[in-house]
Amino acid sequence: MKTGLPPLRALRAFEAVVRCGSVTAAAEDLGVTHGAVSKQVAQLEDWYGARLFRRTAAGIRPSPETLAFAREVGEAFDRLRRASESFAGSTSGEQELQILAPATFAMQWLVPRLSSFRNPRNDAPVRVQTSQTTDNWQKLSFDVAIRRSFEPTTGYWAVPFLEETLTLMAPPAMGHDLRERGLKSLSDFTLLSSDTRSQELERWLEAAGLPSSGRHRKQRFGHFYVLLQAMLNGFGPAVAPLPVLAGEIMAGRLVIPFPEVSISGVIYSAVVPEVNRGRTDVEAFVRWIEQEREDSERALGVYCHEQQLAFGKTTPCP
Repeated sequence: MKTGLPPLRALRAFEAVVRCGSVTAAAEDLGVTHGAVSKQVAQLEDWYGARLFRRTAAGIRPSPETLAFAREVGEAFDRLRRASESFAGSTSGEQELQILAPATFAMQWLVPRLSSFRNPRNDAPVRVQTSQTTDNWQKLSFDVAIRRSFEPTTGYWAVPFLEETLTLMAPPAMGHDLRERGLKSLSDFTLLSSDTRSQELERWLEAAGLPSSGRHRKQRFGHFYVLLQAMLNGFGPAVAPLPVLAGEIMAGRLVIPFPEVSISGVIYSAVVPEVNRGRTDVEAFVRWIEQEREDSERALGVYCHEQQLAFGKTTPCP
C-alpha cells in the first residue's frame, strides 16, 4: 500500500459511487463516462492494494469500512468546497452572509427578527435558505446553519442558543372551548401532528394523563409548517414549540389552553464550519441570535403575565 494522499480525482469518483449507489449514477453525477469512473475506482484500489467493493450480480456492494471511508472523504470535499467559496467571496468583494435554517424556524422566528441584525461587513445583506428534515444539510452552501438536536461533528463549531418547550396550541375560540371543557374534551377534536415531529403529540398526551392510543381523531401532515397553517385555519389543536411560535401567541392567533401540561423539546444550535470561525459577520450573527433568544423569551414572559386572566387564573404560557 502506498502512503500519502491518493489522486483526488480517484477519491472524488470513489465517493460519488458510494453516495450515488452505482458507477452509472456516479458518472451522471460527475458528468463523465462510466468508463472514466470505473478507471478511477480501479486506480484507487491499486493505490491501497485492496478491494473497495464486492462485485455481485446485482452490482457493486461497499463494505462497512468502505462506507466509513467514503463518508470521511465526502466530508473532506465538503470542507474544501466551503473553504473555496469563502475565499472566493472574500477576494471578489462579496459580503453576503448565508444562513441555513429549518423552514418553520426560519419563517416563524428568524426572518421576523432579521431586520435588527446589522452585518459588520459593510452592512451587507443576509440570505436565508430553508432546509427540510430529510435534506443532507452538509451538502448545502451556508456560512451558519441552524440545526435541531445537533451532535458534535468534526469540522464544525456549534453554539446552543434555544430550547423548545412543547405544549398544546389552538386558535383562540377553539382554545377557550378546550379550556372550559377540560382535557377529556380533546376526544371531540381532530388532533394534528407531522412526520417531521414524530411522537411529540403522543408524548404530550401521556404527560396530560391521556393514553396516546385512546379514541382521538388524528390527522398527520408531512411537514410541520403545513400543520401550522392547518391549525391556524381551525383544523384542530396541535402540540407545538415555544418559543419558536411566540410570535403567533403574542399576535393572538394561537392560545395555549392547558399551560400546566408541557414537555421538553429539542435544543437549537448555530453551527459554523471551522473554516468560517473567526469571520466578523459570522461571529456577530451568533452573538445576535443568542441575544434575540433572550429578548424574545423575556417579551413572551411579559406577555404571559399581562394575559394571565385569559383563562381564569391560569397563565396562558408554560
